[in-house]
Amino acid sequence: MHLVVMKIVGTVFRLEGTPWDYQNNVRPLAFGLGGFATCEVVLPEPNGLITKTPQSAELHFPRIVQFEEAAGEIDLYDGPKLVMRFRPLTLADLQAIAATA
Repeated sequence: MHLVVMKIVGTVFRLEGTPWDYQNNVRPLAFGLGGFATCEVVLPEPNGLITKTPQSAELHFPRIVQFEEAAGEIDLYDGPKLVMRFRPLTLADLQAIAATA
C-alpha cells in the first residue's frame, strides 16, 4: 500500500539558509513515485515563514500524488536543491490529537 494524497497534514522545516517565504520563492517540488510534483506549503499563519524549527503545516497538491507507504519524511526541492523537509502526521499522532480534543 502507498500513501496517496492531494492534501497532507504534518510539520515542515527549512534545512539551511534564510527562512522560506512565497513572495521571494517559487513553489517547492515533492518527489513521489511518479516523479516530481509541485506543491504548496500552507502554514496556519498566512504570512508565516518556514524556518529550521519544525512547525505545523499542510502540503497541497494540484493533483493526486503517490508516495511510498513508509514516507516518514517528504523532501521538498527548489529546482535541483533540497531546501525543506515535511514530516506527515502518523495515525498515532492523529489519535493522540483526537484524544486531547
